[in-house]
Amino acid sequence: MEGSEKAAEAKAICVVIDTNIWRSEWLLRTARGAALLFNLRQSNGVLGMPEVIEREIVKHTFAAGVDCIEKIESNFHMLCVLVGSTAYEVPTVEQLQTHAKSRLDELKSLFVPVPFTLEHAKSALDRVNSGLPPNGPKNQQYKDSAIWEAIIDLARSYRVYFLTHDKAFFRDPEKPIKGLADNLAAECRKIGGDIHIYRDISSCLEDLQKHAAPLDRNELAIAIEAKIVFSSLEKAAASRDYSLTGERISVSISPFATEQIDKLALTFELTYRLADVSENETAPRLEPTLTVKGNCFYNPTTKEVSNVLKNAEVFTWRDITGQEFTNTNHYVYASGSIVLGGLTTVAHTLREPVE
Repeated sequence: MEGSEKAAEAKAICVVIDTNIWRSEWLLRTARGAALLFNLRQSNGVLGMPEVIEREIVKHTFAAGVDCIEKIESNFHMLCVLVGSTAYEVPTVEQLQTHAKSRLDELKSLFVPVPFTLEHAKSALDRVNSGLPPNGPKNQQYKDSAIWEAIIDLARSYRVYFLTHDKAFFRDPEKPIKGLADNLAAECRKIGGDIHIYRDISSCLEDLQKHAAPLDRNELAIAIEAKIVFSSLEKAAASRDYSLTGERISVSISPFATEQIDKLALTFELTYRLADVSENETAPRLEPTLTVKGNCFYNPTTKEVSNVLKNAEVFTWRDITGQEFTNTNHYVYASGSIVLGGLTTVAHTLREPVE
């Protein structure tokens, strides 16, 4: 790998999202938006926030909300005529603005702000006068030019991933994979920067996932175990004439994005070796295990695990013929209380894998 490429790889990831995508993804409250925030957390990335975009986000979100309210009121009037008057309530104009600002406040910990400086303003004006992308001979785009000035600044310190619907930034708008317009790509190379451009979140995620650091499953298992009351597992094991050895033999943990940027949802399965203490020599239970299944929240920054809930305890063993049995305690939760939901026993025959 060349020295410049190594330097680019060493830079932290910075995602810059144009106003049009902030709006279409509902301030990143969509599933794609949550996935993007999840991957940023995994890769220790940040959100670049040019002042020009931040100002527009609130304005466009407010406009979208007002449009929705107008449509609701128009259609609801027709509904009232059909079925009679029914009370309803939509957000006020003030609430729309408040919610838009509060969402940005939620994400502030990820932001790298880029103020709109006099230098940016002059350079953007020169860019407009040149007629080069993101402008055209008859298509002056001062705002987009100002955004590009902010992106170039960010590219000096970060590996930038720019998401926009605006075609003028692309070399070939019909084939976004070809990347930046030629003059923009040349500017990026001149400063030794690394700027990737995308038309949507989905295509950006494919690249971000390559840089996401995998979760430390063993570390998470230890943190989850610290929240599980082992005496309850020992009691459940003892009720079936087992002894919990405490030896964990496998871990399965799956992370899921949530709307909260500081929390991931995890589902987990932790399997422990058991000892059969039934002393039943005629029907010994071979290789017994206990698998605890559940879910919790995890903060990647503080490494804190919280709200650990068990969904099931699965006991598995084999008899002397090789047949496998499972015995499961299911748990449900109502009003904060744990209720043993049921007991299920299943027997099935093991088969050798087919080559």
